[in-house]
Amino acid sequence: MKNWIMSAILLAGSLCAQELVKNGNFEQNGVTRVGEVPAEWQDKSGSWALVDGDGFADTFSMKFEAKKDGKGELRQTVDCKPGTAYLLKAAFKNEGAVPVSAEGDGQAKVDEVSIMPQKGGKAKGKDASKLFAPPKGTVNLALNKPYTLTPKPKYARTRDDGDAVQLTDGQYTRGHFWTQKSTVGWSKQRMVQVMMDLGKVEPIQGFLYSCAGYPPGSVGYPVSIEIFTSKDQKEWYYLGDLWSRSLQEVGKPQLDKYALYRAASMNMPTCARWICFQIKLSLRYTFVDEIEVFKGDDKLLDAPPAGTKVASPAASFASSEFAEHFRNDADAILAAAKILPAGQQKQLAQEFDKLLKGSDKFQRPPNNEFIPLLPLHPIQERVFAKN
Repeated sequence: MKNWIMSAILLAGSLCAQELVKNGNFEQNGVTRVGEVPAEWQDKSGSWALVDGDGFADTFSMKFEAKKDGKGELRQTVDCKPGTAYLLKAAFKNEGAVPVSAEGDGQAKVDEVSIMPQKGGKAKGKDASKLFAPPKGTVNLALNKPYTLTPKPKYARTRDDGDAVQLTDGQYTRGHFWTQKSTVGWSKQRMVQVMMDLGKVEPIQGFLYSCAGYPPGSVGYPVSIEIFTSKDQKEWYYLGDLWSRSLQEVGKPQLDKYALYRAASMNMPTCARWICFQIKLSLRYTFVDEIEVFKGDDKLLDAPPAGTKVASPAASFASSEFAEHFRNDADAILAAAKILPAGQQKQLAQEFDKLLKGSDKFQRPPNNEFIPLLPLHPIQERVFAKN
């Protein structure tokens, strides 16, 4: 996600009452596969493909690989009203070529394409510029509760002894997060984990994770904040992804400038003593200054734990990483298979769908039994066999 450039152009001619571009952030919709072009877009050149791993705001973007003439048009037709003005936005990334004009074997990426009103209009979705605050009277169960951090935070400008207590002290940071000792920061991490002990089993209604981001400067928002709960640290349950829920319930953070964001949901009821926040990252730096756990109705104490039972939070992450690795292998083969007739490409994609179904439930062996040699698993062996 480093080196993205956000461009905005004011065009005369139309006023859009709402967002007109469909799937402008190229989210994978369950039908589109990595290596393909989303149904909302048209590519007659065969030069564009959905990629996973380096988007502007999330992991998805569209990648252009120049053919012989170095040109390729990614197109979508939108319906605007004549006689007024609208704003076109898009994020570009240079990968060996000028983003809008690649030559030879040059590559470029595009993401976050948007056509919005220049003024007077309002986008779909909720406005997250106002930081989330829970309903008045909500009890924060996490206040002054102990927690452990894995790995230990090592960002020099924020690191201090207070890292062990600052996430539950009830104090929000003022100023840029990466210059304040009141925040906790990491660099070059794929995943960080906050393990919190509430002291006893408590009824829980929701969660809050306060962070800041500046994607153009490689300060990223989480890709996901997976919540795991336990009453005894023996049986664990995966409750859900706080980040994706917050995007729906609170709104999306600002991506083109420095901004604060409080990822939150008041719709994750359960009961637990131990809470594990497992944060998956994509950019170089990440910072957090406060985590809250909102108390729910006491009736939740009589209900069984919510969510899906898992071996442990760490095992769940390892399994998801393996599954993603297998899918990336398959996607690379599908991308190379574009030279095949369309019928064979479709058949191969269907075979991979069937092969990889349920691969996210693959359990990584314990470290003392794991041998890091390819293929890592029979699933990956069968994927390689298709190459």
